Amino acid sequence: MTDAPVRPAATPEPVVVAVDIGGTKMAAGLMTVQGELIDREQIKVDHDLSAAGLFESLDVMIQSQLLRAREHTRSVLWPSVLAVPGR
Repeated sequence: MTDAPVRPAATPEPVVVAVDIGGTKMAAGLMTVQGELIDREQIKVDHDLSAAGLFESLDVMIQSQLLRAREHTRSVLWPSVLAVPGR
């Protein structure tokens, strides 16, 4: 009897966590390097929160997207920042 060949695990396709911070909403999502949005969530900006409270809300969304990346069997590339005011 011969053993069945072992298949290598699929190589995760890399994604980036894209973050949009605006005056009315904050959003975070997963994008492939080809620019496809594969997951997204957003919350309204609570203007009664302190800066620390707003960043905590943003952190919760980002952590959620990092978990979702694993569910999509994706690896997350090193984070970077791109600011495009007014877009």
